[in-house]
Amino acid sequence: MTHWTSELQAYRAPLLKLEEAASAAYNAFVYRDEQQAALVRAMLFDRGVAEFTGPRTSGMVHDGRLMAFISALPAEELRKCRMKSALAIAKAGFFDEDPELYGRMQVAATTGASLEDGDHYISRVAVDPQFSGRGLAGLLIEHARERAASGGASRLTLEVASQNHVAQKLYLRHGFQEVAVRQADDPRTGRSLSLIQLAKRV
Repeated sequence: MTHWTSELQAYRAPLLKLEEAASAAYNAFVYRDEQQAALVRAMLFDRGVAEFTGPRTSGMVHDGRLMAFISALPAEELRKCRMKSALAIAKAGFFDEDPELYGRMQVAATTGASLEDGDHYISRVAVDPQFSGRGLAGLLIEHARERAASGGASRLTLEVASQNHVAQKLYLRHGFQEVAVRQADDPRTGRSLSLIQLAKRV
């Protein structure tokens, strides 16, 4: 049996694994290494302040297994969530342990989506590879659209890594259109982050 749930504590391990893949481009740019990314991800999840926690995240579960999840939230809530996440990272001592982390986060923030009043932001779309090809991503997007519409949103928007051509085709197929492309370059690490913002009217 397949059902939706926002009670995802019981699926902590598979959700964090899916989130790692969904945020790969950002993680590679911001965090020193995969271990640091994993520690921050787990801390944010456990404290309930991440964009991929709480009622803003819906998971699809089949016979007790998390198949996929989507995180989406209003623009104003997104801003507050990111501020709380940054504060949690600071309080957990990550900036003390890696003084350059905050700077890398600031550089990454320059690629952030341009949000309008009435926007509903899709933060994460993740499908377990073992369940790919079943149309789950489309169901996730429609789920987010319905929730956005019920909340009075006028536009769905999201960002996707420029090199993620599979995801770009998926979103275009579901009616999203390109809004902007933003790139950040960090001369200290030699890393680059390029994100495409897409949007569609609800």
